[in-house]
This record gives sequence, structure tokens and C-alpha cells, in this order.
Amino acid sequence: MTDSMAAGERITLTRRDMVAAFTALGLGGIASVLVSGCTPRGGDEGIGAAQKVLLGAVAETIIPATDTPGADAAGVVAFIEKMVDTWLHPDERTRFLAGMKRFDADVRRIAGKDYVELPAPEKLRVLTMIAEKEAPPAPKGSVPADGPFVAQMKALTIFGYYTSEAGASEELSLDLVPGTYDACHPIAPGDHAPALGGGSVSLRFP
Repeated sequence: MTDSMAAGERITLTRRDMVAAFTALGLGGIASVLVSGCTPRGGDEGIGAAQKVLLGAVAETIIPATDTPGADAAGVVAFIEKMVDTWLHPDERTRFLAGMKRFDADVRRIAGKDYVELPAPEKLRVLTMIAEKEAPPAPKGSVPADGPFVAQMKALTIFGYYTSEAGASEELSLDLVPGTYDACHPIAPGDHAPALGGGSVSLRFP
């Protein structure tokens, strides 16, 4: 301990100090990642408060609350927002946001109201109708300009829900130390499928 450093005194490092130290060790690239953190991508409007409400209503229609929590209680909207802001490729992000706007306009044209104002049965009817009319898969090597929003929402909602605490431990049965492997174990009505195993959820963004 030096004379200028009192016992218990904290050492404060600025970002400049950190970058300089890592650069001296030949680790400047790592330093730039550590100090920059994970920030949302710019270039578009992103997901605002009204869009979060819409996404929540759509996610809850896809996985509604029953005897187990639905998408809303599982925090799926926060997961989707994080994925869109920091995980999706910029082109995928642009398609998702454009698809969300198109979906909102289509709902108003079909139902005459915002999606969030519709009763639950009407939400399901409209969502199913739009999903059936979404463009078929684009030719190999090309992608649509927007969406397919409903398919994208299904993928993000299912992945977000079944990797959440509620989805993995309440809707599914979570056994961190399972017994012997049984490939053909029957699941009776009322039973919960296992959260771990070959059928674990995976994300494929349309």
C-alpha cells in the first residue's frame, strides 16, 4: 500500500484507464467490447410503449393464462423487446418492426379496432385469419420486406415462455436430476411434459 492510498480506499478506473491497460496487454479488442456493453441498435423507431402493449396482447393470445401462467406473467414481452433490440440481425429487426406496423393496420382494417381492444375470442380469430394470409416462404435467397409477423411472434413467444421460470417449471415439469432415459414415456392428460430433454425448445426466427 502506498503512502497516498488510505486503508480501505477504493481504486476508481475510468473507461480510458481500462482501455489503456488492456491495450498494453494486447487485449484492446476485448476492452472495447467490455466497456461498450450491449446497447440497442439505432436506425429505426424501435419498440415504444404502445407497441409493447400490442406485443403483450399478441403473446398472451398465443400462450394465454390457464391453470398455469400465460405469456404476460412469464415476462415474454420484455424478452421479445430484448431480443429485437440486441439479438436480431438488423435486417431481421427491420422486417419485424415493419411486420408489426402492417399487422396493426390489418387488424384495424379487419376488426375496426386496435388489437388490444378486442375481446379474447376475437383476438384469436383475427390473429388466426392474418396468420393464414401471411405470405408463403420466400424463394430461396430472398426475404420478405415485412414479417411474417405472426410466425415471428410465435417463435419468439414460445422460446421466451419455455425458457422462463414459469414456462420451464410450472407449465412443464422441471427435473434437474432425471432418472433413466425413456424415449416412449407416456404423458397422460393433465401431466406436464419434461422441460429438459430431446424436445427442448429451440428458436428458429422465420
